[in-house]
Amino acid sequence: LPGNKISIVGKITKIEKYRNLGETSYKLYLNSNNIVGSISVTRVNKVIDNKVNFVFNLKQNIEYKVSKFFDDDMKNTFKSLIYGDDNLLDDKIKDKFEKCGMLHILSISGFNIYIYIKIIKCIVNITKKRKTTALINILFVSLFIIFCEFKITIVRAGITYILLNILDLFDITLKNKYLRVLYTYLILFLLNPYMVFNVSLIYAFFCIVGIIMFDNLINSYFCVKLLKFKKNFILNFIIKNLSTLLSVNILLIPINIYYGTKIYITM
Repeated sequence: LPGNKISIVGKITKIEKYRNLGETSYKLYLNSNNIVGSISVTRVNKVIDNKVNFVFNLKQNIEYKVSKFFDDDMKNTFKSLIYGDDNLLDDKIKDKFEKCGMLHILSISGFNIYIYIKIIKCIVNITKKRKTTALINILFVSLFIIFCEFKITIVRAGITYILLNILDLFDITLKNKYLRVLYTYLILFLLNPYMVFNVSLIYAFFCIVGIIMFDNLINSYFCVKLLKFKKNFILNFIIKNLSTLLSVNILLIPINIYYGTKIYITM
């Protein structure tokens, strides 16, 4: 199971910096995921059992239950949506999501932890004690990070939420949204300085900054122009989502141009 401590005998191979001309550095990408080399294994011995086996046992049970009710494509799509495991997902399905500008949904991210947080809130709101609620939130989010096997994007979103709850515990108010982002990324870079080269973190950073910078501005502009429709619920819903969509893509389009040859509008 993930998390077991093992001893390995084998031959270490140095990672190539570039696999194809024009690509981003493969070595830096692996380093940002805490991978420093590849090894041809000849012998493996388990040293210490995982301390949180119940989390991974739960994960295996969920996968088993899902496999009983769905075919392979549905099962693998479910795994991608819930906890970002897209190793067995068919490339044709990935391509369809990509062309719709929805590929990010299949990657573990703040979207997944947002849903998880909403579920937690429904449970922990039973207790009216704010600090107790914050402690429960921190515990559950920490377990979810372990459940997702410390994928970088979920660690980023998890650290943000844990940080906000820690501030809540000590009655500290951090109104500056840019500082929240800064502290989160500072913690990540202290954990692993190579994370600064992780493309998914770069995308997430510019998404967040884009929303902070432009969302209210664009939303206010549309509301002023369409003032006479202010009480129209459907129109307000469209304006709110459209302003968020534009805010994200203002900064993402140049990033897409830099990292790839295709540009899909992110929903």
